[in-house]
Amino acid sequence: MSLSERKYRLITQLTQVYDEKKLATLEAPLTDTAPDELLVKVAKPMRKTVTVEELAREQNYKGTSPEKLAEIAQRLDIQETYEELLAALTR
Repeated sequence: MSLSERKYRLITQLTQVYDEKKLATLEAPLTDTAPDELLVKVAKPMRKTVTVEELAREQNYKGTSPEKLAEIAQRLDIQETYEELLAALTR
C-alpha cells in the first residue's frame, strides 16, 4: 500500500471517530503537547477555600436592589406564595 493510500485510509478512519477522548488519544502523538501537558498549562489549581464575597469581588458582581427585584416580581405577576414556590423546588 502506498503512502498516499495509507494516509487516505487513516483519514477515512478518523472521520468515523466520535468519541472525544479517543480522538485526543490519537491526536496526542501528532502534536507537540500531549493532552495532560496541555491541561497543566491552561488549568488553574483549585483553591482550598473560597468565600462568596471573594467570588463576588473577582466576578465584579454588583447584585440587585430589593426595589428592582420587587419590580421584576410584579411584572412576572407571580400568584404563588413563597411557601408554594419553595415547595416546588423540592418536588
